[in-house]
Amino acid sequence: MRFGVYFFYLLVVWALESLGDNDTHTEYDLHKRLFQQYNSNIIPRSMTSSDPLHVRIELYLMTIDEINELRQTCP
Repeated sequence: MRFGVYFFYLLVVWALESLGDNDTHTEYDLHKRLFQQYNSNIIPRSMTSSDPLHVRIELYLMTIDEINELRQTCP
């Protein structure tokens, strides 16, 4: 009887963990979501290597207090 209860408990825990919401936290799913939003037409295919490519980089100065260390994000 105990084995059946333990097995049922493990089955329920596994089902809750594996089903979850659509925003799963696996690396595969993260890459899948990122590349679904990727726009391949950002750089035109007709562009040659001699054409100039302008890249803009923005830097932000932040203090330690503005960073949430657990989630590694900004408020």
